[in-house]
Amino acid sequence: MDEQTEQDYWNQFAAEYIAIQAESTIPIAQDAAAYLIQQNILPTLHFCDLAGGSGRYLPAFLPHVAEYTLLDFSEKMLANAAQKVPIRKKEQVHLQLETQSSFLATTQTNRVYDVLFSAMNPALNELPLLLEIEKKARRFVVLLRVTNEQDTLLPKLAKLAREPTNPDPTWTWMESYANYLERHGRQTTSKQFDYSWTENLDKSLIVHAYSKQIGAQQLNELLLPYQNEQQEIVIHCHLQWSLLWWPVV
Repeated sequence: MDEQTEQDYWNQFAAEYIAIQAESTIPIAQDAAAYLIQQNILPTLHFCDLAGGSGRYLPAFLPHVAEYTLLDFSEKMLANAAQKVPIRKKEQVHLQLETQSSFLATTQTNRVYDVLFSAMNPALNELPLLLEIEKKARRFVVLLRVTNEQDTLLPKLAKLAREPTNPDPTWTWMESYANYLERHGRQTTSKQFDYSWTENLDKSLIVHAYSKQIGAQQLNELLLPYQNEQQEIVIHCHLQWSLLWWPVV
């Protein structure tokens, strides 16, 4: 997918993506900020949030940054990020519409930041790009991604329905990043953030989705241990985020 096509996709998907983030109660931004403070990566003067999207991390990081630059190639994502900037902090925040390739191609010295941060960046899909983004940092590079997601029921349903249950290939990116960087003489540090919670699902929706593939009797037997008194299906969920950082050499 070329950059223009990808840019169009994210502009179209922006509203749905922002709504999904708004529904999330997982405090990854706050937890990541607290960890970076503990590691003396924050506070810092000049901070770049590469592919920062709708500004999910901006409220948690901004109090610890003198100048915050958020780059993204989606106008709609940046418009949402602008709403998260407090009026008294507007002069500290720079929202820039720019592609990653354009940013990496610039050579101006004022486009280098003390800390280069990027979370869930789909464009970091080639390992040599890690050394390219490092050139945009003076002190540290920090990357953050989801590396695992599980629940207690849906994989069992998928298996009985003979649906593919392959893990998301991006879950292994962080391990590949670390191995590549260490081969190039970088000393990386990793930190995992694990979150667990329960969700209540409408049983009728699950029956409607899977009864044809699995069969009503087998499906009811599978769902029985998950039912509560309201005939809802209670599942336990787990999500793992991984943070990878290294000092610039």
